[in-house]
Amino acid sequence: MAPSYRFAIIRLAPDDGRDERINVGIVVFNDGSLDVRAPAKLDKVRAISAAVDTTALRDLINSLADIDTRFRDAGVEDVEARLKAIGSVGPLVLSDVGSFVAENPSAYEDRLASIMKAMITAEPAKMRVKEKRSKLLKQVKGMFRQERVLAKPDEDLSSHRIVSGFELDEGLVADLVLKNGALHVVETVDASGDEDSLRKAISEVGIAALVLERARMRFGEENIKARLVYSASPLLERVAKPSLEAAANQGAELTNWASADERNKFVHSMTMLATPVPSKRRKTRFVTGAVLDLDFDNKLSAPIAGQVVTSRLSDRLAGLDERHRYAAGQISNKHGNTLVGTLRKIYGRNFAGGQPDTATLSEVLLKLNDTTLSQLKRDHETGHLDKKIAKAS
Repeated sequence: MAPSYRFAIIRLAPDDGRDERINVGIVVFNDGSLDVRAPAKLDKVRAISAAVDTTALRDLINSLADIDTRFRDAGVEDVEARLKAIGSVGPLVLSDVGSFVAENPSAYEDRLASIMKAMITAEPAKMRVKEKRSKLLKQVKGMFRQERVLAKPDEDLSSHRIVSGFELDEGLVADLVLKNGALHVVETVDASGDEDSLRKAISEVGIAALVLERARMRFGEENIKARLVYSASPLLERVAKPSLEAAANQGAELTNWASADERNKFVHSMTMLATPVPSKRRKTRFVTGAVLDLDFDNKLSAPIAGQVVTSRLSDRLAGLDERHRYAAGQISNKHGNTLVGTLRKIYGRNFAGGQPDTATLSEVLLKLNDTTLSQLKRDHETGHLDKKIAKAS
């Protein structure tokens, strides 16, 4: 049978009149000794008294072992008697006796560590998560907000919208995360500053790669779609190229924000996977027999220099039911680069009518009629789409 040990909590009560107490250590009543334990830091006692000398307090706590020895030498052996003898030493008082069992010295230390953590050691302050602030990230979030797929502050991954500042691990924050089947983790690297930012640019790429790797470790590589969006001057891009290629070799999809094609493809693919925020209700006003449609959520404005102008994919996505939207996102994610010409070999020349053979599936997916989209969805879900595309390519 495992040995049983009896212990008490050491409490500091500097002023009886105020009846304030704080736990500062543990004593374990062994047969031939008193095992005294105190935390590495005693700063928490300043919460009830700034006048306490922590060094003197630690000495007083450790002196309990010597005081117990003197009483045992005088014939006091019973645990309750020992507790009563040393139960009040200066500002220190002992709690009622508790007990625990431990099979061996290792289990004994583990149990004491557990009690220390639960009863004595001050709870560390929670690390404040700081979201990245950069011009690039602001632009990316602005695009997703415009498409109505950026999550609101009180929404989480279950909203199937793009969540900003998602904490993957303590102190490790992903810029943007979307959950739709897979977990789409987006890191941004803004190296568009002056040419003196070389070291910072390479460092940011390294941190982004670390965040993406941590996401793979936590959620599983097969469940993660990693994306790295960067903005860099030509010189910085050349210098950072080895680091960017290393991130790509680890499975990250790179997007050069300065490239309109890459930028629009990135925004398009993410928007297709997300569930848009419902648009505001349209108000209809009748004017001399004509119908005037006023959409206050789609006011037109002149584009800001450098801003991407899109056709608001979320408006078209909102027209798809939940099952079609999810399937469309999955199909685009897996087969988005497939050429329309290839798909016409499978589904006939009328597939995506009016679109060139060189267009990609992701570019025409939302323009397909319900019959064609349902056929694609069925082939995708049964696994036949992979085989058909492979055969037609």
